[in-house]
Amino acid sequence: MTSKLEITLEHFYIFNGTYAKKEGEAKKKILYYYPEKDIDVQIKNIGLSEAIIKFTESFSPGQPCDYCHTHKTRQIYYQPEPNFWMVMIVGVPYIYKERDGNKYQNDEVSSNVCQAILKQTYMMFRLFMGSFETIINDPECGSVMLLKLKLEHFYSRYLLSLKLNNSDILDVFQGLQFLPLDKITFLKVQCFMNLVEAMFTQVKYTAFLYNDQVVWSGLEPEDMQVVYNYLVSTLLPAHLEKELHGGSIPRNSPSPFTSSHYGKFVTGPASVNEPSLIGKSPKVFINYSTKPVSLYLVVYRALSATICLFVDKKTSLLIDFFKSLDGFLGPQLTTLVSSVAEQCSKHVIVTPESCTKYLYFNKLNLAYKSTIHLDNRRCSNVLTTPEVLRIITDIYNDRNRLKEAGEVIIKTISDYWVIGKLSNLREFFVVIQQKSASIIEIDGESYGILDEEFVTTPGYGLQRLNGILRSCLKIIERTLQRLATLCIYAKRLPRENRGGNNLSPRDQNPLTCYTRQTNSSLIPGTVSPNQRQSRYPRQGCSSSSSSSVPSDIGRRTNDGGLARPQGCRYLNIYPLRIARRTVHFHGPASAVPSLSCSPLAVSCGHVTAPGMNPVERDETERRKRERMDADTELRVGFGSGRADCSRRSPAHGRY
Repeated sequence: MTSKLEITLEHFYIFNGTYAKKEGEAKKKILYYYPEKDIDVQIKNIGLSEAIIKFTESFSPGQPCDYCHTHKTRQIYYQPEPNFWMVMIVGVPYIYKERDGNKYQNDEVSSNVCQAILKQTYMMFRLFMGSFETIINDPECGSVMLLKLKLEHFYSRYLLSLKLNNSDILDVFQGLQFLPLDKITFLKVQCFMNLVEAMFTQVKYTAFLYNDQVVWSGLEPEDMQVVYNYLVSTLLPAHLEKELHGGSIPRNSPSPFTSSHYGKFVTGPASVNEPSLIGKSPKVFINYSTKPVSLYLVVYRALSATICLFVDKKTSLLIDFFKSLDGFLGPQLTTLVSSVAEQCSKHVIVTPESCTKYLYFNKLNLAYKSTIHLDNRRCSNVLTTPEVLRIITDIYNDRNRLKEAGEVIIKTISDYWVIGKLSNLREFFVVIQQKSASIIEIDGESYGILDEEFVTTPGYGLQRLNGILRSCLKIIERTLQRLATLCIYAKRLPRENRGGNNLSPRDQNPLTCYTRQTNSSLIPGTVSPNQRQSRYPRQGCSSSSSSSVPSDIGRRTNDGGLARPQGCRYLNIYPLRIARRTVHFHGPASAVPSLSCSPLAVSCGHVTAPGMNPVERDETERRKRERMDADTELRVGFGSGRADCSRRSPAHGRY
C-alpha cells in the first residue's frame, strides 16, 4: 500500500428529506450526488447523514449539526435553505507504515475551513443559478426536475476546480482586498464609474478593480464578496492564461484597440469587429438581502484595471451595445489606469522574506490584508509553514473564548511565534520566527507592526499614545512636587461664641477656607505672603506643639469648607507622598471622613497637625521677640482684595 498525503473529496450530495414522505420513496429526496454511485449506496449514505442530523438536534434544538469527525473522514453539513441539506465528506490524509498500517493525519484537516468551502459552493451556485426555492417556484418552468438539472450542470464542473489542499484561513474570511488611494485619485475613479452609469442606463451596478484589489463597488458587501471570489479565483486567471497563449485575439488579425487604447472584453465579444465572436455574458443573481434580481455580468479589462458592469437582463446584448461600451470605456480607462498606477508606485514597499508576517481582517467591511499570502488565488503561495496556518485557524476558531477583545500568543517547536489579537470585530495575526526572543519582545514587535502598518494619523498609534501619557504623567509629577513644597498658614479669628458655628466673614471667605474636591483631597485656598503670620492673641493654645487635636477640627463652614480647630494658633499643612494610603483625622467620628490618596489621582493629599514643627517654632519665637514692642500691626482684608491698615490696642496682644 501507498500513502495518501492530500485531502480528497470523497462524497458530495444535496438532499431534501421532505420529498420522501412514504416508505420506498427515498430516491426522491436525492437532488444531486457526486461521484456517481449505485442508488442503494446513495440512499444508504444520505440516510446515515440524515440520522446524524436528527440525532444531534435532540441535544441542541434550533442549532443544526455542522460537522462529524471520524477516524478516516470529515463529514461537513450545511443547511443553506429550509429543508435543503448539503453534505461534503473529505478523506483524511494518511501515511502508510508496515508495522502500524495507515496512520491518519487528522490535524491536517480543519473542519471550519471545509465548512467555509461548502458554504462557498452554495454561494457560487446561487450567484449563477439562483437559490433553490427560486428555481423550484419559477412561474415559467420551475420544478424539482429543473433544480436537479441545474445542480448537475453546475457542480459537475465546479467540484473539479476545488482546491482543498490549498485552502486555509482566507477561505474562512472570504474577505476583500482594497486598494488604498489618495483622495484625488479615488474621486477620479468614483466620478468615472458614476459617469458610466449615467451614460448607459442599462447598467445598474458597477465595480472597479486594480491588480485584483477593489477600488470602488456599488454592490452590497455580501454580493461583492462572492463576485470578487469568482473574479480573482476563476475568471481573471483563466483570461490571463488565455491571453498569454494568444487565444483571446488572433495574432495575425489587426487589433482595434492598439491605436487608441488597450481595453478588451473578458466576458462578451473577443473582437467588436467580428459579430460571430460575440460570446456570452453570464447571468448572475444578486441583491438577496432585499429582492433578488437577475443581471448580465459584463467584464471589461484594460492593462491592470478591471471593470464589472451589471446590465439589466432586459437589455439585448448585441454587437452595437458592446461597440458603444468599448468606444467609451477604452480611451478613458486607459488614461485613468495610468494615474492609478502612478499612485500605487509611490506606496510600493518591498518586504524581505525574513521580516515579520501578518494577517489582518475587518469583519465590518470584509477587508483583509496579508503578507503571509503572496496572492489571493489559492495557489499555495504562502511564506510560512502549513503548521502556522493551522494554528492561526485554531486561534480564530477559539475567538469565542476571547469574547469582544483578547490576545493569544503561541510558540511552536520550530521557533515560530504566532500572536492573535481580537478587538472590535477586527482580527490581527502576526507570525514571527525568532529563536531566542522573549514574550515581551514579541509582544512589543507585534504592537510595532500595528502602529506602522495600520495607523496613518500621527498620535493615534499605541506607542505614540504611550509617549503622550508618559509626558502627561511627568507634567503632573512636577506640578505635584511644586504643590508639595507649599506650606500654607491659616489664622484663627476670635469668636464671640466659642462653641458655636458662627464664623466671622473672614473665616467664611473661600480664600481662607479649605475646600473639599471630588477626590476627597483638601486643597488649600490661595493666600498672599503677608497672610502667613497670625496677629491675634493666642487664646487657649500654647506656643508649643500639642499632641492632641482639638475636637472641632474638620467642622464645615457655611461655604462648604472646613473650619480651623478652636484654640490652635496654626493649622499647618504638610504634603504627603504620592502613594496609595489612607489618612485619618483623629477627631470625632462625625467630623471628617478618611481621605484616600491614589497614585493616579491628579491631586495632592494633605494631613493637618496642630501646633508647629521645631523649625517653625524657633522662627516664630525669634520674630515674636523682635516685634514684642511694636504698637501697630498691619491688617490685611481677605474679602475686599485690598490692604486695610488700622490701629489696634496693645491690650489685644502683640502677635
